[in-house]
Amino acid sequence: MSLRRRFASRLEAFLGLARERQAVQLLDVFQDSIAILGGDGTIIQVNAAWRAFARDSRLEMADAAVGQNYLAACDGAAAAGDTLAAEAAAGIRAVLAGRKSYHLVTYPCHAPTRQRWFQLQASAVDGPGRARAIVRHADATDLVLAAAEQERARAAAETAEQASVAKSRFLAMASHDLRQPMMALRLFLEVMNRRVADPGLRPVLDKANETLAALTGLFESLLDLSQLESGKRSVQAIPIPVDELLDRLRDEFEIMARDKGLSFRTVPCGSAVYGDPILLERILRNFIANAIRYTDRGGLLIGCRRVGQRLRIDVIDTGVGIAPEQKALIFRESYRGDGRHEGDHGYGLGLAIVQRAANLMEVPVEVSSTPGRGSRFSILLPTQPSPQLPGAMPPASNLAGPPARPVVVEAGRQPDAPTCLAVVVEDDPMVALAVRLFLEEFGCTVLSANSVNEAVALVRSAPTRPDVIIANYRLGPGGNGLEAIKRLRADLEADVPAWLITGDVSTELYRRARAERVGYLRKPVRPEEIQACILACDQGGRFGPDRRPRRTG
Repeated sequence: MSLRRRFASRLEAFLGLARERQAVQLLDVFQDSIAILGGDGTIIQVNAAWRAFARDSRLEMADAAVGQNYLAACDGAAAAGDTLAAEAAAGIRAVLAGRKSYHLVTYPCHAPTRQRWFQLQASAVDGPGRARAIVRHADATDLVLAAAEQERARAAAETAEQASVAKSRFLAMASHDLRQPMMALRLFLEVMNRRVADPGLRPVLDKANETLAALTGLFESLLDLSQLESGKRSVQAIPIPVDELLDRLRDEFEIMARDKGLSFRTVPCGSAVYGDPILLERILRNFIANAIRYTDRGGLLIGCRRVGQRLRIDVIDTGVGIAPEQKALIFRESYRGDGRHEGDHGYGLGLAIVQRAANLMEVPVEVSSTPGRGSRFSILLPTQPSPQLPGAMPPASNLAGPPARPVVVEAGRQPDAPTCLAVVVEDDPMVALAVRLFLEEFGCTVLSANSVNEAVALVRSAPTRPDVIIANYRLGPGGNGLEAIKRLRADLEADVPAWLITGDVSTELYRRARAERVGYLRKPVRPEEIQACILACDQGGRFGPDRRPRRTG
């Protein structure tokens, strides 16, 4: 070899070494441990962090393993059973052979005083010189702990979701399975109220009525609150004719108010609002129930007022009122007012339900009160400008022509003939019997069926056309109540007044019922609600005040 060539070769080697040393100097600024490997895995250079780690770990390596083969070290650990070392060796070999440009593996390296994790990153190096790969060991403790925390949070969320699904499933089963016997019990008790003439039994029946009212109220409140808190309650904004809603609430609560000697008046407004009809009705029902509970003289007024682009529905009473310092407390769970009313079976859940339902609909609730003079509870909802709503169902009383409030005869008159022919479609024998006995108290003839087909067969053989259809929605394998109503109407070629009884609280079912011009009754149905169905169809005006159901809750 000529002198010139030997010089050039040495100069190239010197420059290569200089570049490697310069590279090491540059790598010294990094806090991660870094080593440069040759093509066979030999450690060419390491940075200061690598040397410090070797020193702190008391590794017996000359110059922190420079000159040793890194792959051999990994293979030795793998032979001793270290699977992560085997994975690291395989990845580095793939990088050196050009099959991969990058390899990453996370491994634990715990210190005596704390747990630690590191990441080994092997990256390919292209260009002149001996370097073919850079191995970097970075502290990944924070990343691993953060990932573990995210996994715990994910697992906790999944567990909570599973619990929520199970809770929703249980509530759905409880909503149906418990509402059925409670509804039957209420109707059976109402029949007893009307048939028992022994004055000595009247106090016992009154206490039974009060107990059932308390049980029913608590049951409904707990189910409503649980459903609202679960986040599973979907909300839809559909047009709601306000007058129709107020008429239904008047029919439900007017008897309760009169039993306390209170007046009860609703003012028609001829407007409609957008909102969730089931949640809105639940809110107003709680407003009215509280107003009756805390009013001893005077009465209630329900009306509406335009406020900008919204309609405010007011429930106004002449009750005990609310002290200013208590206004911030009344929407809390378990708050029960002044507690001075005998027979008050409130459990402090009604207004808590109101607040959650209003929050779901994203509408405001207002309270105005003067102690000793009364209160106004209001909800404000967006308005529907058109007085005629597409697909809206008219009031139940207009379904087949009879007036909403039939002319009643003098007190004490008993019907001398069946006032109506009612079809009851219910697959629960206990509920079917209770509804039949209750309707028969009003002189009705009842055709009771447990399926759609049976109902159609009974109606076809009946001597006259039915006056009203009352159908439970869930009929098991026998179809559903809405299907039964549609089949019967089609078979009769008449728009017979019909009501759907259900424990389902979905807005979709409510919308479907309205589209079919079918009334909607939520379990457990009150006796006065069923009575209102019959009154709406009473073309002969045979129901006097003495035939009115006693309040059972």
